[in-house]
Formats: sequence, structure tokens, C-alpha cells
Amino acid sequence: MSDISAQRYEQILRQIVEAQDRYTDLVIRARCAPHYKRIAYQHNPHSPLTRAEGYEGGGCLAGLHYCRITPEGAVTACPYIPTELGNIKESGFWTVWDEAPVFRQLRKPNLQGRCGECEYRQLCGGCRARPLATGGNLMDSDPWCAYIPQGGAVIHPLHQQSSNRGIRWSPEAEQRLSRVPPFLRKMVKKRAESYAREQGGSTVTREHMAVLAARRFGNEVPASHENINSRTAPTWTKEAENHLATLPPFLQAAVRQTAEDIASEEGRLEVNMQLLHRLDEEESQERKLPWEPEAEQLLAKQLANKSPQVRLFVQPSMEMAAEREAKRRHAIVVSAQDIASVIKTHTAGVAWTADALRRVESAPDFIRAGIKKAAEWGARKEGLKTIGSSDLTRFRNQAMMRAVRRMKGFGLQELSFDAFEIARKKVPRLKENNQAEQRFSAIKKHVEDHQKPEGGLGLLDREMLERMKAELKKNGSDPETGS
Repeated sequence: MSDISAQRYEQILRQIVEAQDRYTDLVIRARCAPHYKRIAYQHNPHSPLTRAEGYEGGGCLAGLHYCRITPEGAVTACPYIPTELGNIKESGFWTVWDEAPVFRQLRKPNLQGRCGECEYRQLCGGCRARPLATGGNLMDSDPWCAYIPQGGAVIHPLHQQSSNRGIRWSPEAEQRLSRVPPFLRKMVKKRAESYAREQGGSTVTREHMAVLAARRFGNEVPASHENINSRTAPTWTKEAENHLATLPPFLQAAVRQTAEDIASEEGRLEVNMQLLHRLDEEESQERKLPWEPEAEQLLAKQLANKSPQVRLFVQPSMEMAAEREAKRRHAIVVSAQDIASVIKTHTAGVAWTADALRRVESAPDFIRAGIKKAAEWGARKEGLKTIGSSDLTRFRNQAMMRAVRRMKGFGLQELSFDAFEIARKKVPRLKENNQAEQRFSAIKKHVEDHQKPEGGLGLLDREMLERMKAELKKNGSDPETGS
């Protein structure tokens, strides 16, 4: 709430709508101001920001497109409506979302006062929190709307079944439509079908979608939009490519593959610096919060009976999970209760699919146990009950980013067996660690014998092995002989 009048509020919203005409490369809208959609329609009935054109985010979003869940698990229709409709700790989210009477009321509102008489009630509907906050009920008129209904016909949102019935979609066009954000999909669908009909066609094709994208973005349309179905990997921005070039040569292929895998999983069309920075930050295992002595003691007790190689995998993950628990309760220090929560949550068993287990079993015996334990820990951390092949690939990518970060920290610019000696001096857990020494010897022998893991685990596949060999030769070392 503020001290401005409804009339001044209307004027401000109109200025925002008019700003859209001047800055067409941006999407400009107001938040928590449903009558902004009415003003946008008055300004331009074909505005892409109105439900009349298929924009799903029009009107009040409470109970339709979002809700609030408090730290205690209480569910309310929006952050400004205090009425608790249920609690996810007691009945589960979907039970509350689907069955709470207030949610049903908001989805089929019986608006009162001016909102109930307004021809824009389907496009706007007014804010439901404001009448409640000013002493009324959810269905009363929005006190911050100055519009007086004119008694005209109700303006309806674009229905899912548009007037372009009979228009079909090619599989390629449907794939492109699926990449459009859901709240814009109806609008894009309507425009694509209308454009296909204008061109005398009965099927929306990839070419139709490309033309519409070019109209919207002009020369700024990403190249990947035009060739989305022919590409096997996301494109890279110039800044991301330049950053990749600064990494040691023997790491670049692995980082590229990892970034592209994750970008594809997330539906991204490109790899940019934001993604690279996020991956680097996510895989940082350095502590970011102070720890209470009791937390340190409980962690040490939990790891006391673990072998050194298991602790190498498990301890950093437990530390990161404990810090996440502390942040969830808005604490600035990790306490014993955070470690206890991690132990309680992350000790359940994890099952494996046959395909994923075969991949692990095909790995060299000296890393097989470590891969399995690390993957199971990652699965428990994510709450997975079963590890599949795609999960194993994701954990491989995460491990690669951790390795990249560690090698960068060591200042390595080339891959050689000297890396172990550098690591042993800088990593406390590797000092005087006979098991680590034995494991390194096994790895070294494996590379020297030119053995290749079978089954495509991806931790040391054919391509990566060849790249490593090439780099070793550049450094004056022959991986075939070790000389």
C-alpha cells in the first residue's frame, strides 16, 4: 500500500503501458496490478500482454499461477493474503492446491461491486488481496482501480481452441512451440495459426515459426532459433568461448561437454557466462559459513568409521548440505542440528537401474567403488530413490567441474603425473594417505597400459583419453611408456 490515489495509480500504469511502445526490445509490465491488463487492452486491443491475445499471466495470479508457502509450510493464495489454506507438512501441497475452497473460489470468482460489473473482469478481475486488506472480502472491488464500468460486452480471454480450427502443426513446429514459456504459449499459437492461414496453408511449419520469431526479434534473433532442430548442442556466446580458451588445453573439451550437457538438460539454447559462473560456483566445496564446535564434532563422529577415499567424496558433500540446512533456517552459523538433519536425510538406501549399474560395473576396478559411493551420495543429496543412466551422467559432469576447479586452484596448465605430487602437498586429506597413493598408482598404470574403460561411463572415454595422451606428448611425456 502507499499514499497515492487510485487516479494517480492509473496514470502511472498508463505511463508504463506507453513506455512499451518506445522500448520494443523489452517486455514491460507491472507486478500485482491486474488492471494494468485493462489499460494495455484500451491502449492496444492486440497488445501481447493481455489475456485477449493469450497471455496467461494477465489478471490476478493468486491461486491460478502461483501461491505462497511460508517457512512453516503454510499455504496462502499469495504473499499479500494472510489466510492459511492448509499446510504441506500435514496434507501435502497438491491436496491444498487442488481442494482448498479459497483456491477454487479464486479460479471461478464471483466478483462483487464494480469488478463484478466490469466488462474487463475476465482480462483483469482486480487484485484480490487489496479489498481483503481494506476490510472487505476477497471478491469485493479493488479499491485501487479508478475505472468505471461502461456496461459493454464482457471481453473474454483467448480460449485454448482458437478460431483457427483445422490448422495442423508439424512435429518441428510443435517442438519449437514447446520451448515458448507457458504463459505466452496461447498467444504464440494463435499468431502462428493465423499467419499460416494468411499464407494459404493448413499446417504450421518450422518456417512459419522462424518468420514470426524474426518479426519479433529482428536482427537480434539468436541463430539457434533458426536451426533449433538441426543442432545437436547449444551454441556458445563469444564471452563464453573466450573464457573457455583461458582454461588449460587439456580441460577445455571436458568443460565444453559438461556445460553443453547441462544447458541441454535445462532447455537452454546457448552456453553463456552466467551458466559457466553458476557451474563454477555450484561445485565450489569451500565452506562459506562458520561452524560451531559441536557441528565439527558430530561430523567427525559420523565420518570416523569411513575409509579415507570415502571421506574424500562424502565429507565435502556433507559440509555443503549442512550449510544449506543452516541457510534454510536463516542461520549464519552451522550448528549440530544441521549436521543431524543431513545425517537423518541422507542415509536412506538408493536403488540403481540395470543400465546405470552396468556402466559402473564396466569401470576400472580401482575407481568402481568410488564412483558408486559418490553417485549414491549425490542421489541421496537430491532425494532420488533410484539412480538412472542420466543421473550418472549428471554426477559425472558435477565431478568434472569439481576437478576443473581444483586443478585451476593448483595452477596447473598441463596434465601430467606430477599433478598428484602437487595435490598431495596442498590437500590435507592426501598427506600420508597410503590408500590414495595406491589408488594413484593404479590410475597411472591404467593410463600407461593404454587400457580403456568399456561401457561408455564417460569419466575416461576414448575421446578424452586421446586428448589426454596428446597433451602428455606435448609436455614431453609418452603415455605408452611413461617416459
